[in-house]
Order: sequence, then structure tokens, then C-alpha cells
Amino acid sequence: MKSCIAKGTYGIVRLAECKKTKKRVAIKLIENSKYEGRQKLRDAFLKEISVCMSMPVHPCIIQISKVYEQDETMYIVMEYGKNGDLFESVASYQFKEYEIKVIFDQLAHAIAFLHDQNIVHRDIKLENVVIFDREKLIVKLCDFGLSTFMKPGILLETNCGTIMYAAPELVDRPKGYGKEVDVWSLGVLLFTALVAFTPFSQQSETDEHKKETIRQIKKGDFNFNSHVWKAISEDAKDLIKKMMTVDKSKRYTIKQVIVSGP
Repeated sequence: MKSCIAKGTYGIVRLAECKKTKKRVAIKLIENSKYEGRQKLRDAFLKEISVCMSMPVHPCIIQISKVYEQDETMYIVMEYGKNGDLFESVASYQFKEYEIKVIFDQLAHAIAFLHDQNIVHRDIKLENVVIFDREKLIVKLCDFGLSTFMKPGILLETNCGTIMYAAPELVDRPKGYGKEVDVWSLGVLLFTALVAFTPFSQQSETDEHKKETIRQIKKGDFNFNSHVWKAISEDAKDLIKKMMTVDKSKRYTIKQVIVSGP
């Protein structure tokens, strides 16, 4: 194994090379010994594997080739995207709107595929989009550690995901939530990818600022007032509004998103 190429909540991702084929792969390592509640961590690992392994192959979703456990460390071997993640690219490069559209379309189809399998990702964000070809703008959705299967008629209640991308019903858990949370998160991703800043306040990680962020999310308190939005089409802004509608019953479904497009 070679260098560390990413870090997550429970582990790291390293670059590796197959000795026989010389093909590069990414390996996610989760060390049980470093965490309390090891059984819970192991259960989460097995859940991620079960979600990934249950899915048919999709061109916009990262593929896992092997899973194994050795010396209290769990390994997930997967495709390697040599161009890093979308967060890194948005931070260092100002994408054109048409480029974001190409990326967004792939992600929307990936999420539609998941929802057809009754899978909710629950952690759609720039960091979980891997760029495989920078020139052709080919990307794949990754990290299914928080994904879960939905049973018909039963809402989810687990508090998880990344607060800045969380839908109102996810931060207000007593009401329960469903697949609609992924559409909201994709709307936040689209907003952020277009202008390189998030729709909600993120001044710091203090409890007060987190409360303010949650208040903004629950109210749908975002806007397009910054001068940078003048260069963005009305169609893109309208789609963001429809994806980030507070009332989940009025929010666009992922299939409506695909039909509309930014």
C-alpha cells in the first residue's frame, strides 16, 4: 500500500497497486482497535458492504472488488479515482455552469438508481464524489457508510450525515424522513459546486453556530443575493429552490430533478 489519499470518520483510504495486474485501487482501512464500541463500528462496516454488494453495477457509483478483515483491521478494496474528490476541485478551480451540469447529471442518475433499489445514501456531499476523468468530467458517488435500505411505509429516524447538507426533516428527527433527504443534499451540493460556498452559515463548530445553521436549514433560509449568482442561470437557481424546499411533500423527487436538469 502507498500514500493516504483520504480520511474519514472511522478510517483512512490508501492508494495501492495490484502486484499481478499493476492496476491501482483505493483501499479503505477501518481499525477496530482505535475505537470504543467496536461491535457498533463492525456493524456499520458490514452494513456498508451489504448495501454496496447488493447493488447491480452502475457507471456513476464506485465499485467494490474485495472485502476482508485482518488483525482487527477491516479492508474495502474499490476503484481508484486519480483526480481526487469534488470538494478539492471546487476549492481550487472555478467550474463553469455547463461543467457542473455534466457532473450533476451523473450524480442525479446515481441517486435515482439507489432510490429505485430502496437505498437512501444519507451523506451526499462534495467529499463523497470522486473524479475519475477531469477532462471528460466523469465522476462516481462513493462512501456508503451511512446508507441504508428503506422498507415501504416506514420512515427513518437515525440522526446521521453532514449537518451542512442535512435536510430539515433530518435535523428534526421526531417527524422521520425518507429518500427526500438525498434530493435536498444534492441541492446543497449543486449550490456549493456552482459558487464555491455553502447555502448556510458555517462560521465555526461551536454549539451556538450549529444551532444557527440548524435554524437556517429548518427555515430554508438561503438566498442568491451574492454577486456571483449573476453569472448563474435562472434555471439552475429554480432547480435548487425546488430541491431545497423545506416541505418534503412539495420537494422535487430525484426523477423530477433529472427531467428538469440545471
